[in-house]
Amino acid sequence: MRRFGEKLRGLRNRRGLTLKGLADILGYKTHGYISEIEVGRKSPSVAFLLAVADLFGVSVDDLVKDDVEIALPTEIVSETATIPGVPFAERPPSEGEIERLRLILSTYQDGTGMLASGVATLPGWRDFERAVALAFGGVASENKDIFDVRLPDPKRAGVFFGVSCKMRRELHRIDRDGRVTIELSNSAGKFWDYLNTKHIDQSNYREYPADVGKALIELVFQWHQDSNLEQGGNVDLSKSCYLILSWNRGGWYQLHQFTITLPEPARLEWGFPTLATKEGTQRVARHLRGTDSDGTIFEWYGESGGQLKYYPLAESAIWESGRFRLEPIPAGQEHSVLHKARTYFPAQWRNLSKTESSP
Repeated sequence: MRRFGEKLRGLRNRRGLTLKGLADILGYKTHGYISEIEVGRKSPSVAFLLAVADLFGVSVDDLVKDDVEIALPTEIVSETATIPGVPFAERPPSEGEIERLRLILSTYQDGTGMLASGVATLPGWRDFERAVALAFGGVASENKDIFDVRLPDPKRAGVFFGVSCKMRRELHRIDRDGRVTIELSNSAGKFWDYLNTKHIDQSNYREYPADVGKALIELVFQWHQDSNLEQGGNVDLSKSCYLILSWNRGGWYQLHQFTITLPEPARLEWGFPTLATKEGTQRVARHLRGTDSDGTIFEWYGESGGQLKYYPLAESAIWESGRFRLEPIPAGQEHSVLHKARTYFPAQWRNLSKTESSP
């Protein structure tokens, strides 16, 4: 059983799971035990073996016999396979499901995407939300709901798992400092309204950085609670998540999944950073920053857009995909909008040519 750790790491990587993500699924509070097993410092318990075999759909014999190679399970690569459990909420998405999402995102290069890219287009944040809903059988909210996509729970009628979709051109940041960029909200008015209930406004908020930071996180928590089953909503918050699509100018994309539970604000240091000016002097920044011993976790731009940004470490993600590119649109392909009009309304479209050719 000397190769068990190697096999476990391979299976985990195939599913795009981080150590923490695997620990969460298997019910461990930390990933230290699993890490020790992967590097061969500890031997797995019988219960751990059975749990791993069940999760990845392989036999215990295949896991423990060093001379047996584990083939990639068919259910992972099959785009049409029916895999038990709701993706993101009850299991990691399969490779087939991620490929489906990649192909749907690729269609927005045909001129229908929100982002300009030379003569073509790229998918934008709303396109990402709609693609997630289509790829995973969910419902896109199409509004400012805290959850952009809701995935139905097949076991409980009318109950959903929430997915808060965020898209940022910040893939380079992961390479630079290992952090994923999540813009939690840009609702400046709502943030200030909530701060006003605590007697904090734009005239004095710099005097109370810790109170402001705590209030911001409290408000995001309240937004989630508004959808909570326990509060009369229809979303199971215990299995809801953030799903982040990071990308760069080079055309690379990557997905990360995080829990909706945010760091405890009382454990962070809050303040307004000092910035250097072009003249060589220093000034106090207008944005609030929350940090721990590892660096910046939150930034809030209360007077310039209202964005509340969250920077979790990529290694703390529940799940992450491999990096991928969009599938190129075939050369000479008709613009999607024209193609749809021609397909949906063939008789009327044919009549157009007759009308245009008449004197």
